[in-house]
Amino acid sequence: MHNDFGIKDKLVFATGHGGLTMGTINTDVCTASFYLHGAHVTNWQPAGHEPVLYLSTRSNYAPGKAIRGGIPIIWPWFGAKTIGDPKGSPPAHGFARNRPWDIIATSISDGGAVRVTLTLPPQQESSDKPCLDEFHDLRAVCEMEFGETIRMALQVTNTGAEAITYEQAFHSYFAVSDISKTQVQGLKGIDYLDKVDSFKQKTQKDDVITFNSEVDRPYLDCSGAVTIDDKASQRKIIINRDHSNSVIVWNPGLETAAKLSDLDADGWQHFVCVEAGNVAKNAVTLPPGNTHTMSMAVSVIKYAI
Repeated sequence: MHNDFGIKDKLVFATGHGGLTMGTINTDVCTASFYLHGAHVTNWQPAGHEPVLYLSTRSNYAPGKAIRGGIPIIWPWFGAKTIGDPKGSPPAHGFARNRPWDIIATSISDGGAVRVTLTLPPQQESSDKPCLDEFHDLRAVCEMEFGETIRMALQVTNTGAEAITYEQAFHSYFAVSDISKTQVQGLKGIDYLDKVDSFKQKTQKDDVITFNSEVDRPYLDCSGAVTIDDKASQRKIIINRDHSNSVIVWNPGLETAAKLSDLDADGWQHFVCVEAGNVAKNAVTLPPGNTHTMSMAVSVIKYAI
């Protein structure tokens, strides 16, 4: 069935890890892969570059489990569920990354980029899916475009009669050669919540964010591009956002990484998460009948020689 959406010599569907359906893209401009489980991008490598995303070799590939690495979709809450009714044991970061999505369209652009559109079926409340009724009237569509740039958009429509509040993020794991030589730029002067320090609100005073221990910070009320300077690889990864008022920066450091069974032992040294999102005070309140679309575009440039 899924190969009805395949594109000859460009996009092929097959059984991936854990028996989950995977799409593989191979074009003149990039190679990439994604799973229908979680609408999860697991690889993107533009031509002439090293892989841009980190993916753990210990990752889970199973129904109800999140894949560690790539670009998980965080929705409709971020972190622990604080919106609405906290009954049951709601999974961290919502249910979108733990559920199968349906493919509804594929195409290829004149420039050779492969476009994929997925939708998340409505989630019904049940004993194994707690806290879902309040989001039942939301419809989520994920659009992905794989080319020299990767573009992702999460479109949410409220089909109900009442306003609904939700959080969201593209929880992108960007591959770096050495986290100790990596800097994140573009957030100077922005307030953030320091999750490593009891969620205290602080202001980014330095031009760059560096990583000598765990960093876990939602930056709020911010716009504009954010850049990862991967000095050891002599490249920069540039993240542009639209209708995203938060940026989450995370690296677990040695101690927290050791507690994550699905993360490679030295994995924390080779990625940084820089996430386009709308979280905390930037959560989206969507009136009935309205649609909100958050998007992200990522590009890579090498140092000039």
